[in-house]
Amino acid sequence: MLSRVRAFVMAISHRFRMEAAMDEELRFHMEAHAEDLVRSGLTRREAERQAAIAFGAVVAVKQDCRRALGLRLFDEFAQDIRYAARGLRRNPGFGAAVALTLSLGTGATTAVFSVADEALFRPLPVPQAERLVNIFALDRKAGRYVSSSFPDYEEFRQRTTTLEHLSAYVRFQVNATVRERTDRVQIEAVTGNYFSMLRLNPIKGRVFRDTDDSAAAEPVALIHEEYWQRVFDNDPAALGKTILIEDRPFTVVGIVPRRFRGPNLNWQEPPQVWIPLRAAASVVPPFANLFNLRAPWLVMIGRLNPNYTAHQADVEFKTIAAGLAHAEPGTNRDLTAVVLGASESKFWPAYRNEIGQSIGIFALASVLVLLLACANISNLQLARALARRREFAVRVALGAAHMRLVRQILTESLLLAVPGCLVGFVIALGLQAILIRVPNAFGLPLALDLTMNDRMGVFSTAITGTAVLLFGLFPALRATRSDAATSLKESGNALSPGGDGWLRNGLVVAQICFAAILLTGGGLFARDLLRSYSIDPGLPMDHLLTATFGTPTNPALLGGFRRAQTELEQRLSDLPTVESAALARENLLSPVQGSIPVESQESGPILLQRNFVDPGFFHTVGIDIVSGRGFPTNRATGQQTFAVVNGTLAARARHGSDPVGMLMKMQGASIEIIGVARDAKYGSLWEEPKPYIYLPLSPEGPPPNYLMVRTRVAPEQMAPLIRREWERIGSHAPMYDFRTGEDLLNASLAPQRVAAGGIGAFGILALLLASLGLYSVLAYSVKQRTRELAIRAAVGARPGVVIWNVMRRSLVLAAAGGVIGIALGAAVMRVLVTRLSGLSMEGGVVFSSVAALLACMSITASLLPAFRASRINPGSALRGE
Repeated sequence: MLSRVRAFVMAISHRFRMEAAMDEELRFHMEAHAEDLVRSGLTRREAERQAAIAFGAVVAVKQDCRRALGLRLFDEFAQDIRYAARGLRRNPGFGAAVALTLSLGTGATTAVFSVADEALFRPLPVPQAERLVNIFALDRKAGRYVSSSFPDYEEFRQRTTTLEHLSAYVRFQVNATVRERTDRVQIEAVTGNYFSMLRLNPIKGRVFRDTDDSAAAEPVALIHEEYWQRVFDNDPAALGKTILIEDRPFTVVGIVPRRFRGPNLNWQEPPQVWIPLRAAASVVPPFANLFNLRAPWLVMIGRLNPNYTAHQADVEFKTIAAGLAHAEPGTNRDLTAVVLGASESKFWPAYRNEIGQSIGIFALASVLVLLLACANISNLQLARALARRREFAVRVALGAAHMRLVRQILTESLLLAVPGCLVGFVIALGLQAILIRVPNAFGLPLALDLTMNDRMGVFSTAITGTAVLLFGLFPALRATRSDAATSLKESGNALSPGGDGWLRNGLVVAQICFAAILLTGGGLFARDLLRSYSIDPGLPMDHLLTATFGTPTNPALLGGFRRAQTELEQRLSDLPTVESAALARENLLSPVQGSIPVESQESGPILLQRNFVDPGFFHTVGIDIVSGRGFPTNRATGQQTFAVVNGTLAARARHGSDPVGMLMKMQGASIEIIGVARDAKYGSLWEEPKPYIYLPLSPEGPPPNYLMVRTRVAPEQMAPLIRREWERIGSHAPMYDFRTGEDLLNASLAPQRVAAGGIGAFGILALLLASLGLYSVLAYSVKQRTRELAIRAAVGARPGVVIWNVMRRSLVLAAAGGVIGIALGAAVMRVLVTRLSGLSMEGGVVFSSVAALLACMSITASLLPAFRASRINPGSALRGE
């Protein structure tokens, strides 16, 4: 972008240098000729006069020179700009209205483009990113994508000929300590060739080498530039410093530039620290066993050889995967490989359609707003251009070409587009900032890097140029094609021939139609969002607070960590502001829950979701035990031979009868059902009832990750106190992500809230623009019909009849656009209903509300023109004629 601006500035400066050189050369020749005349005996003054006569008009000579140099069009364009600037300066209200309308349309479209570009199309910020590919394993039997094992990665790396390099990585969260400060950070453990495969150079230090990725190598780490600035305060001496990752020391050897945020956006946060893959075993000891097992845990990424394509690599990897399936039928029988371009697979492939459709909704809304803005500006431009037809007729009579007049009007449009583009860019940045605050706005938490970049600037400029053609070209052609003699004969009030009415009315109907589509979509989303808040989640969400533990991955630290959790739970339970506290492995309303198959004698196998909780969980979160009992309070036994199930699982397990006392098989162990809990919402408010099982936390199993607190005061007031209590206990593991019950509900409904708010806001904006367009058409029509209305008034027409005549036209236009728009809006939402959970098409209330809103808008827009029409003085109007 900067290079293009620099080239344009250089072209302008070169133009001025040529102009100065031409002036200097003409002056030299005139002075030389005058000197010759002085030597022949003329006086200096007479010689200069004769030289001027000999050379003729300097301006004409310069124009001939410019024409010879191909600069005439440049001069005419500069002249058009000056003329357009003078005209707009005389009518600042028109210019401000056009620029603001255009900025709203281009700003919304640019913001949505930046999201779509980052999520779906933009190459990774590394050299030759178009050569990068992601390799996913596909379980053909289950129909889902899975990770790859380390032995499979080794087989692919050794056998591939289509890839120049193949790397693997795994991302997880750890506790990292620097200068007595412990943070929960995203970390990527990568193979030694990872950064050389990406061809990514650090801003300081070095990247990993193959020798760093071995069990005997010294533990080293790379840190992200943001982490370096936040934790090390931009200290240049950070290289060589030590980071404690789960109490394991790692030496910082390089700093990764800010622009690189990892090859995968599936996580809400980008990686902050990178370590060699083999070193991950020292941070997460269970990883040590995975290097020799064909268990899925790695994601693969590679760089194509120069003469190969992603399709050829896909064929090769499928062939290799087929060989592995034959050689290792126990683990690889149903697995194949899928190779996708890295720019087109920035998240798990299964989510691409869902995210693409979510972005598509906003893209459709922004395009409708842009088209509506263009239609509105076209109406304003057409009215202004038609009002200047007599001026254009005079210019044509004096010899101006029709295309020159068209170019003049387009130049005015372009001049208005410049501030519109700049303000639109600012609006786009503001919308980006809003979207960044809601990472799961599109149904999946994405680490989007929504910042200003060249692609965004080019798109904004291109969309503005397209808009200029949309709203400028047709009005320009329409206004300049009329006969000059006819235009000169017309009176001042006869601004337009009769054939222009259908065009302006059509543009208004289109605006109202676009507004109705957006209002219908936003209304349906808003109605279902309101309905979702009335859904019973199965537990009271008020006075509830949850927090996340930074659970250590080092087994040596887990004993002390569990004791600290138990002590914290006891301390909180003793506080007068706390009703109860509990610990759990999974959070409430979490879209990701652990699943496991169980079976009983009555039902057979059932796939269900599970959670490990402590005895106080049910009382704390407010889930009632409707049959049997909860878990015993004795924590020392560590037994997991009993469980509490929800009502849905109870009904399936024993076909509606009481399952208390029944045994179920889970992973080879017998589990006794001791209680039945009320059904609740576990992942989303929109989910259907699903089987769920609660198991007791075991001292031998993984520790709980979440704290639940039922408070007697406002829950947000308890977060600082809980954090202080945790720090007093002395655990080095951080506690973070405090959320109230309301926060959990809002996070679960984030996609619906963003869709309802975003499309609803677009709809209100479209309604305002449509009302402005309708008002301009009616006001223009009243001015055009001044003579007719004056005659009507002179022969006795009552003001009320005149007012109704104007308002009737407004209502007809609104009705035409509203009917078409509501029908299209319903059709579009019916297509989207297959993806949008809980979106019902029983939208009679929404449709009638949109119709009523459009009717109110049309009446409001027509009031002022109607009253002006009713107050026309016949004598003054006819004398003006």
